Amino acid sequence: MTAVGYNVMYINRSVYNGDGVWTGQMNNFKKYKKLLTVAEIGILFNDNEILPSTVPAVRSSTYKSINFLNSGANQTSYLINFNEDTLCDILIVGKGGGGGTGNNNGYEEGGGGDSGVLFMVNKIFKTGTYKINVGKGGTGAGCSVNGSFNGNNSSITEVYNANKLYDNINLIVYGGGAGTAGFFAGKNGGSGGGGAHNQTNGGITTQGNTRWNGTTYIAGGFNGVKPFLLEEVVGVVVM
Repeated sequence: MTAVGYNVMYINRSVYNGDGVWTGQMNNFKKYKKLLTVAEIGILFNDNEILPSTVPAVRSSTYKSINFLNSGANQTSYLINFNEDTLCDILIVGKGGGGGTGNNNGYEEGGGGDSGVLFMVNKIFKTGTYKINVGKGGTGAGCSVNGSFNGNNSSITEVYNANKLYDNINLIVYGGGAGTAGFFAGKNGGSGGGGAHNQTNGGITTQGNTRWNGTTYIAGGFNGVKPFLLEEVVGVVVM
């Protein structure tokens, strides 16, 4: 590719009129606004490509899997391009909610709930570009309030953020519900957060049936529970 002046560029010829013109065919052409690393060029060389991002995905050559990681932001987004219709299994595991903190009154804190889980098999991604959003886990609370945070959601969408569905299921996993402090109930989330103290309830799962078990879709998350005191449990050990 040769620059001509300030704003004209040729792909198939040089700036000199006497030079020959390339008349071959090109399978794919893209331009980027950054210098690609060796690792990114290696990924682009394969059938499926990940467009450059601040955090590279982890690719397994054994199972031809691509794992997308969170970089520390509330949500890290990637674009992935399929150059042809591609049969995939899909696993989305999000991040959990933050845990509550106990206080000097002896109130037990609620633990943060796990995220939801989505698992599907044998789904075809049509040729095109899709967006991968990877959420961050929630942060914990101070001891006086229920200020812990849910985990952030993770999802696969169309490139312009429209929902992507298979089997009438949206490809989204909800972050785990936060655990709480004081007398607050656990927060709702992919799996509900734990309630604080032994008198409050855990949060409710918002995930729905998103986990394929080989026959049908089953619950992708679970409800949270309230803490219990050790003296409430009686055990007998027979020697």
